[in-house]
Amino acid sequence: MDNPVDLVFTDRGDQILSCTFLEHPAGGLRDGLLHAIYGGVYGKDHSVLDGHPRTGDLMPTLAQLGPAASCGLHAYRSQTFGEEYRGNLFSCAFNLRKVVRHTLLPIGASYTSTDSDFLVCDSSDFHPTDCIEDADGSLLVADTGGWYKLCCPTSQFEKPATLGKIYRIRPAPKSTLKTIHDPRGLKIAWQTQSMHQCASLLGDARPVVMDQAIEMLAAAGEKSLVIHEQTINEAQPAARLGALWTLVRIDHDRARTLVRACLDDADPSIRYAAAHGAGLHRDRVALAPLTKRLADTDRGVARAAAEAIGRLKDEKACRSLLEAVETHTDRALEHSLRYALIEIANAPAIVPFLDSKSALIQASAMVAIDQIDALSTDTESLLDEKRIIDLCNSSDPLLFNTAWWIASRHPQWADALSHRVRPQLERAATSDRPQSDIIIATLAKLVSNPSIVDALAEVIADRNAKPPVRLAALKTMSIARPKQTPLSCLEAIASLLREQIQQHSPDLLLSALQTLASLPLEKEQRQTLVAPIIALGDNQEVSSDAMLAGLSLLAEFRPPLSEAIVQRLLDVLEESSMPLKRSNATSILADSPLPEGTLEMLADRIDTLGPLEITNLLPAITKSGFNTLARAITSLERLDDLSGIRGDALENAVVSLPEELRDRGQALLERAAASTQQQRKRLMQIAASLPPGDRIRGYAVFSGNKSGCTTCHAMAYIGGRFGPDLSRIGQIRSSADLLESIVLPSLSFVRSYESVIVVTSSGKVFNGILRDQTSDAVTLQTGPSTTETLLRESIESIAPSQTSIMPKGYDVLLSPQELSDLIAFLQNAR
Repeated sequence: MDNPVDLVFTDRGDQILSCTFLEHPAGGLRDGLLHAIYGGVYGKDHSVLDGHPRTGDLMPTLAQLGPAASCGLHAYRSQTFGEEYRGNLFSCAFNLRKVVRHTLLPIGASYTSTDSDFLVCDSSDFHPTDCIEDADGSLLVADTGGWYKLCCPTSQFEKPATLGKIYRIRPAPKSTLKTIHDPRGLKIAWQTQSMHQCASLLGDARPVVMDQAIEMLAAAGEKSLVIHEQTINEAQPAARLGALWTLVRIDHDRARTLVRACLDDADPSIRYAAAHGAGLHRDRVALAPLTKRLADTDRGVARAAAEAIGRLKDEKACRSLLEAVETHTDRALEHSLRYALIEIANAPAIVPFLDSKSALIQASAMVAIDQIDALSTDTESLLDEKRIIDLCNSSDPLLFNTAWWIASRHPQWADALSHRVRPQLERAATSDRPQSDIIIATLAKLVSNPSIVDALAEVIADRNAKPPVRLAALKTMSIARPKQTPLSCLEAIASLLREQIQQHSPDLLLSALQTLASLPLEKEQRQTLVAPIIALGDNQEVSSDAMLAGLSLLAEFRPPLSEAIVQRLLDVLEESSMPLKRSNATSILADSPLPEGTLEMLADRIDTLGPLEITNLLPAITKSGFNTLARAITSLERLDDLSGIRGDALENAVVSLPEELRDRGQALLERAAASTQQQRKRLMQIAASLPPGDRIRGYAVFSGNKSGCTTCHAMAYIGGRFGPDLSRIGQIRSSADLLESIVLPSLSFVRSYESVIVVTSSGKVFNGILRDQTSDAVTLQTGPSTTETLLRESIESIAPSQTSIMPKGYDVLLSPQELSDLIAFLQNAR
């Protein structure tokens, strides 16, 4: 996850966390709540997690909230709203302008959440940030207001600051719900209260009063132990739970004894809290009763017992932990049992269970030993490589998947696995999408080993292999992102490109080019690709998308372009209505040696291009000389709107003009500044002129070639991933916000989709979205199907861009009716 925000505890001690960017945005997923289980690893499977003990796959999410910007979280303790609200969670959804109620229901050793709207506001300036329960059980909601704009997907035009507010939510005056009297216990004479009187308040319905009683009794220490013994044996469950939490805070042997006694309580919440308390104090005497609780009918109690046993680090518990695996199969309890074994860190005690007849026990023993070895300074492993490699061919799905999961974390074993790469790719090619992704991700982790790369390269270059199998091999290399591109892989892809000159397969060709774009290519490696890519560009049967992707790869090694390729690029400008394709074409034209007269012709017609294309071409035209630049200035003077052209590009062009043309250039700069000031007026005019929209027609606009929306944006996993996922965009953006973001995309940027400008030491400029970075390299996505991996040593600077990758001009490209229909469709995406 990128940003953990708030943490709350339930009455019995569970930890619940709110966080944003828990997952890579896709299919409406992004932010949510976690049940933060001890030792659990959550979120995205990326390098940040390296070094943390793992018990298997990432832990599951408790509640998915989409692009909510989840923030404040509260666990409700009162009965003011009714008994059914007690123990519920309330989370603030900043972007969705609401507070969500979460009802937790036990499922296995964790929970599932039933979510419902508790408070919703239709004002675009209402942004709840936190919610807090007051002593009387009312809920205080803090609204930030509309002044905060950073990463906030609303209008960026200057407007009067909308200040925040604090709201109090309580039952209606005529409600039949019971009113809490003296909620803060102000009428209680606390200074003269006896310990018996304090103990009588441990189960009080007023949370503030109960907390104060716990504070006083905990401060009394061992003097209060007799009272607690009576309470945990005689009182109602709420009072017993209060007494137990007080005992956990008292550092005394008798307190530990009383906590151990609670492990046999009839109430599962008390057994859970007792296990938690025993673990916090590392109470080694509690090992036997905790071991008994591994078979508890309440799986949450079994999980808490496993957590406590792990903290005791007693090797005698290994057998019980492993045997418990066979009776419980949910991920939360499996994790805690395995994590306890890892914490005990006694691999020899686990080794005998590798030969268990139970696949469940075998798998847990393998994972535990593997992770103990990973954390140990001892170089000798007790996990036999041959055993794992053999199980990579097991007919048992659990052992098969576990063996591959472990093997993927040991690149040094890859030599022994290389002959199984092709069967795995064949399996990936015929599996459903989730299983295929798992197989490919597993293989990608082994790419640092040359024998695995060679096996992948063999499949990529094999003309007799089925296309889906070759596509799986290419995808494996693409997501592996090695620090250096292996020679065998490069040669295999180059061979595939040469093959495509004669035998064209559109999907295979485009995948090969996209794979190359994801790899760090050295100068010599790019040079080896020149001949096949130029040949493909000259081939009229090759799609313009593939031609653009290939030419983009060559960068500064692009040779003088043939007239045929230049004409194909000009055809893209003439025929394509997709702005990003046009931008890519102009970038190639600007950076390539061109036939004589090409730049002059482009300068004459620059007023027919969009602002992003003009920005791409201006630097090349500026460098070409006064005559060409003067022709471009004449063409630019015909434009009514200059606001979308990047300011520095236009300023550099004007500075380069001869003295006799400087006044005309200055006039252009002044017009550009004036155009920017007119943006708000223009937007209001468009909004006022839009006819009623139709969401059905809007879908046709969204999915059609004219708008090209699906080139960059996905909805419900269908579409590109260059721009933000739009599956739930209607929840967080109003019609006015959507209009502004379509017509004037550079006014606001969605978090994680901010564009940057990277300048290399050779003077090359790249504009794109930062997708990945390591200590050695950064990866920019420069287009829907193009990425650029740059070594840090070659980078001069990285700076935020003020211009969105999304092109301007959709108010001209689309008719008013199409624009209105598109907004209606997006508003309906919830």
